[in-house]
Amino acid sequence: MPVSYITHKGRKILYVNFKDIKSKEAVLANLEEMKKFYLEATEKIYLLLDVRGTFTDPEVMDRLKNYGKNHFNGKSEKRASLE
Repeated sequence: MPVSYITHKGRKILYVNFKDIKSKEAVLANLEEMKKFYLEATEKIYLLLDVRGTFTDPEVMDRLKNYGKNHFNGKSEKRASLE
């Protein structure tokens, strides 16, 4: 599952796996799934993103910026990414 919760040292972390995704459609689908997790969250989210080798283009980046500003902003307690 590309988006799921994991537990590390007793802490619940939202793990989003974009690693080696080469198609725009798959990246956008992961973003939509990630958005659902954020919208359903009742508390701050600890987030771990794996974006190594991921496809990107201006449309993907615009969508990510839009979601960051309108849906994700203020809901993340801590964020980390593997690049």
